[in-house]
Amino acid sequence: MRKVPGAGVYLTSDLDRIPKVMDSHMRALRSIFETVVLVNVSTASVPYVDPADRLSAERILNDTVHQVKLSYGFMEVPDIPRDIGEFLATIPETQTEPPKYLLGR
Repeated sequence: MRKVPGAGVYLTSDLDRIPKVMDSHMRALRSIFETVVLVNVSTASVPYVDPADRLSAERILNDTVHQVKLSYGFMEVPDIPRDIGEFLATIPETQTEPPKYLLGR
């Protein structure tokens, strides 16, 4: 499988499964991003989440696949690109170009 430069960010409601859009992308194009970020967004039962507690990340496959959980308070407007951008800034390989966001239904 060919590696595409940059980061692919896949939003998913279930971090225990490969997102369908990622599976379709890999099958159709026979490629995968150099860095894959699986993102799950949830709403907390409090009005605001401290920014220091908003993001939790875990590497699940070497340095190439990351699982990220974002949590926002019910009064907050989520800013996923900002928070994912801050996370990706910690990964040198992703600095060459902006991340690609892929969504499925």
